Amino acid sequence: MTAQDKLHTAGCIQGGQPPCTCGCPLNFDIKKFITKIRAGNLQTSYRDLANRTVFPGIVCHICDQRCMQACPANLSMQALEQACVTHVRNRDAQTWALPKKKQRVAILGAGIAGMACAQKLATKKYEVTVYDRADQTGGNLRQILDESIIQAEFSHQFHNLDYTLLLNHEVRTTDHLDQDAIFIATGSGGMDFGLRAGWNGQSMATKKAGVFLGGMLMRENRMDALADGIIAAISIERYLLVASMSGQQESFYSHECTLPPANGREIATPVKATGDGYTKEEAAEEAARCLLCDCTESDRGGGDECPGYGAKPRGPGRHQTDRLLRPLRTLYRCVRRRREPGAADAGKQAASL
Repeated sequence: MTAQDKLHTAGCIQGGQPPCTCGCPLNFDIKKFITKIRAGNLQTSYRDLANRTVFPGIVCHICDQRCMQACPANLSMQALEQACVTHVRNRDAQTWALPKKKQRVAILGAGIAGMACAQKLATKKYEVTVYDRADQTGGNLRQILDESIIQAEFSHQFHNLDYTLLLNHEVRTTDHLDQDAIFIATGSGGMDFGLRAGWNGQSMATKKAGVFLGGMLMRENRMDALADGIIAAISIERYLLVASMSGQQESFYSHECTLPPANGREIATPVKATGDGYTKEEAAEEAARCLLCDCTESDRGGGDECPGYGAKPRGPGRHQTDRLLRPLRTLYRCVRRRREPGAADAGKQAASL
């Protein structure tokens, strides 16, 4: 690739995260989610929601809809999440036939962060033990949600998963824990075991090898705490595999958005639910209001400086490919002409002259 090619594509924003995904604390692929709801595929949209949020039956109640702040259509994301949870046929988590792993992980705190981390690692077949000083799981979720909602969702998402839950068990020191990794998620005002200083807010790593920290202990918002638990699970697995505390760079959430919203287009009126929540048809109708923001909208993007501006998306890297293949296409045309009838005789006559 030439310097001119690099300059030509350096500012390309096609395929970038739309503003709604950037605003989401979990960087949930909302466009993909919305597209499936529009097509009436609530089961697959639910799976996407569950894979990203771990506990969709809880998230649909605590979601603060930060995505709506950047959404020109002002979609009711929480109502769409609730529709998926309500109308889906099977809410149990998917499990995989993976071999059991020998590494042991201790999780201190059975709130949303600790349980999310436990679910992710138990799915990968690590030996997980969750400790909590309370007699119930859920942490401060119990302050805002009915106990039945919390326990039902944990039951669905830990379906057929092996893990150990030790309630009424307060851990006052981590020194006696015979574990390969530890995630401290003791909640607001909980013990940090002197590891708050030097904490990495991206990877959840502390200055102590094998010990990670996050959740409401470090956050003020439950959705941010949930995000910490998911990231902690990824970082812990990386530590167990390669002994690195740096986390998985690709898993870090990004909230910097280069793709502007699709302003200037006509937006349909929000759909009102006829009952306590959307029906399948109402959810599809509300999802259809999404503008599916992309850089190819006529009032956005690179303007005249961007080849193909306002045209159908061609895919990342297509401009570079066109430049690289141009000499090959020219060669092909030359060879094809030489093989045309009469081309060889004409060439001989030209040579004799």
